[in-house]
Amino acid sequence: MKTVSNISTGTFYLAAAAMVLVACAAGDPRSNSSDCDISIGGSVLRVAAEKGFAYRSSVLSACHGDSEALVHLLLFSEETDGEAMLDHGNVLLALKSRLGVARFDKTLRSLGIEQQKAISAILQTAESMHRATRQILGSGDRS
Repeated sequence: MKTVSNISTGTFYLAAAAMVLVACAAGDPRSNSSDCDISIGGSVLRVAAEKGFAYRSSVLSACHGDSEALVHLLLFSEETDGEAMLDHGNVLLALKSRLGVARFDKTLRSLGIEQQKAISAILQTAESMHRATRQILGSGDRS
């Protein structure tokens, strides 16, 4: 049986990083899914509740093509930080995939330049987290 002392330091840190990334990607285990199969992390739901923003219904409406709901979600990005921003980024990334890049980007371009930059940064972070998680899970030591 292997113990931590028998595992190389690099492998140990790689495994620890994978656990952290998987936890971030998975979100809160109490997350709720909308009817359009988009998982919503608990952190963003808590922030939305504090701000009086109907996050779940906005996600559902945007998922079904409501452009105004998508705009409200994009603008809600300004209200998030930390874990809530990661959760929100995952939702935006899922909406972008569901609605299509052209439609999502057209709505994004309707916002101000600074808002576009901030939202694009959130999307890039979400995409990077997904790529890193897939890489770590795909390259793990399976011995």
